[in-house]
Amino acid sequence: MLLPLAAAIALAVAAITATTSIVGAQDTAQEFLDLQNAARAEVGVAPLSWDDTVAAYARTYAAERKGDCELLHSGGLYGENIFWGSAGANWTAADAVSAWVSEKQSYNCSDNSCGGQSCGHYTQVVWANTTTVGCATVTCDGRNGVFIVCEYDPPGNLVGQRPYAGCGQFNRSAQISPQDFLTLQNAFRAGLGVGMLSWDSTLAAYAETYAEKRKRDCQKIPSDGPYGENIFQGTGGSGASDALFSWFGEKQYYNCTANKCEGAPCSDYTQLIWANSTRVGCASVTCDNNAGGGTFITCNYDPRGNVAGERPYLGCGKAESTSPADNGNGSIPKVNGNSPSENNSSPSRNNKSNALILPIVLPVVTVLSLVSAISVCIWRRSRRKRKLSLFSGTISSKDIEDLKSVLLDPTIVRAATQNFAEGNKLGEGGFGQVYKGLMPDGQEIAVKRLARGSKQGLRELKNELLLVAKLQHRNLVKLIGACLDGDEKLLVYEYIPNKSLDSFIYDEEKRDELAWETRYKIICGIARGLVYLHNESRVKVIHRDLKPSNILLEKDMNPKISDFGLASVFEDDHSKHVTRRVAGTYGYMAPEYAVLGHVSTKSDVFSFGVIILEFVTGRRNSVSSSDTMMAQHLLSYVWENWTRGTITGIVDPSLQHNCAENMVLKCAHIGLLCVQENPSDRPSMSNVILMLVGRSTTMPAPSRPAFLFRLDDTDQSHHDGASAINQPGRSNKSNSSLNKVTITELEPR
Repeated sequence: MLLPLAAAIALAVAAITATTSIVGAQDTAQEFLDLQNAARAEVGVAPLSWDDTVAAYARTYAAERKGDCELLHSGGLYGENIFWGSAGANWTAADAVSAWVSEKQSYNCSDNSCGGQSCGHYTQVVWANTTTVGCATVTCDGRNGVFIVCEYDPPGNLVGQRPYAGCGQFNRSAQISPQDFLTLQNAFRAGLGVGMLSWDSTLAAYAETYAEKRKRDCQKIPSDGPYGENIFQGTGGSGASDALFSWFGEKQYYNCTANKCEGAPCSDYTQLIWANSTRVGCASVTCDNNAGGGTFITCNYDPRGNVAGERPYLGCGKAESTSPADNGNGSIPKVNGNSPSENNSSPSRNNKSNALILPIVLPVVTVLSLVSAISVCIWRRSRRKRKLSLFSGTISSKDIEDLKSVLLDPTIVRAATQNFAEGNKLGEGGFGQVYKGLMPDGQEIAVKRLARGSKQGLRELKNELLLVAKLQHRNLVKLIGACLDGDEKLLVYEYIPNKSLDSFIYDEEKRDELAWETRYKIICGIARGLVYLHNESRVKVIHRDLKPSNILLEKDMNPKISDFGLASVFEDDHSKHVTRRVAGTYGYMAPEYAVLGHVSTKSDVFSFGVIILEFVTGRRNSVSSSDTMMAQHLLSYVWENWTRGTITGIVDPSLQHNCAENMVLKCAHIGLLCVQENPSDRPSMSNVILMLVGRSTTMPAPSRPAFLFRLDDTDQSHHDGASAINQPGRSNKSNSSLNKVTITELEPR
């Protein structure tokens, strides 16, 4: 039974077909089989036998390469992860991922370097003179260096050395057979008691990609299927790479048998948990069952391999669950009031008295207990409802449930901030104050305390609270929860030590600390966060107020998008929406939004483009009349240099001797594409990512940006940020501000 399944597995692999025959260590079919079966034996997977299926698989590969042995970053299906090994390094894929996640922050995908730091262990493609990393040993073009081609195992083969390949050009091919893939998936799902899948566009996209398989951690038995055994605790919003990063730092404390952490707190893993808990796993779903017990959670893979992103929700299907345990036989345990010796020594009249009293007292006590318990439940529920009633307008029952999940005990938050001690204050504004705190488990937090009695920002408060239940990503600030207790309204965030991006990019001294590698890393991180908001989260989210002060930086300069008070949530696929409530920050609002109220994902693309150009030039895109005209009209400044052929002159002077000029100019090109006046001309954030990390030098020429002015124009009408498409008499109400607000600003702007 295992052999046909292994054959189906091999048919299912998403492949890139080699144009040359198998060479080197694969001179014979037996050599190929020996290598495969050695790896399969290592992870307890049944061996293969040679047949047409295996022969076909031996000619397919899941890696891309170029004939000159230079790394080709695919920007898509298999991400940018690479693995470098040396002779004798018998590493598995799990070992490679463990090293990769600890070094990824130093890796520059654009030029295949580590930004001056030491790193070298990744997961997919390797340059090394070794046959032990699970890749093909091939000498390319007679050079001394050896090009190693790594490829994916069939989905059922968890990890191990991969078959050797030839040196020729590789091309990505389509799925061998949709039905083969579907049959394989449903075979595994049937074995787990999970409902069957049917073919649709979501499954078709998923069928073309596979995540890396893992083995042996904690000696937990793998599922022998495409879902692995690693687990991830969260809402399903974080991607595979985010979970891996946490998993490898915490797995040493995790006891898989007991399904808990011992010796240290840990919670974040990667793929699947067999557990009766709806808070663990990728798919945040509850399966219908009659047992009344826990719920079987189905996890599925990130559709883009090792690149971060939310996994598709494939539904729940049939659930396996258990009822809460009682005493083992389904009955209520009996409790005796007296021991046998006491009963034997008691006078008979006492027995008679007890016989008369107990039937009266027990029902009374039972009724009083029930009434007390019901009263407590009603009081708690009404107290929570009073908290939720702080919000004006209609809140759906689903929204109420989402809000309940993030409400915190205000006494715990007060204790964390030492009752909002002055020494813990991080800042303040018209909304109230922000305090640093320390939770009982050691987690550092930032607490936003809204001014008592103020109803300003309640709409934004509700918006942010509702979004927190739906969004979770490495490049988004995590809102831990909220406290709503009378006039006391608190928002609790993860603490970000490096403050916001504007404190670096607009400060001449701190800006010098931002080497190009760091700036590029921040740009890519913001882009990934936007891709998640626009395409990968459970709902389509448009931020509407993207700017440097709303980008927070962690210790390693990983960017996190913050402040979702103005964000718009759309559950349909319409590309454009119209709002009568225009709010945002001049200089970053797209013209069609600022003038006409047209909101789309391209509005965020425009804001992102402005941020890129600020990174490249080191200049603020300001509308303040006190600033110079050059700084005031950044887009005009960049565009005119582009059209004159003097684009190299815009580069921030602090970068001119410490960067790859071609990459800086490439980012300027992408920035201009993002700020084009016509929204339909702007690229999607998914395409922006491909342009940022891809090797292709071909990009479309940008058209003129929005808000375009001549640099020598000193007419005062241009000092207020007037747009080239401004129309007189527009009626949209607009609340906007200069870019001088931080995450602590909550009011409409």
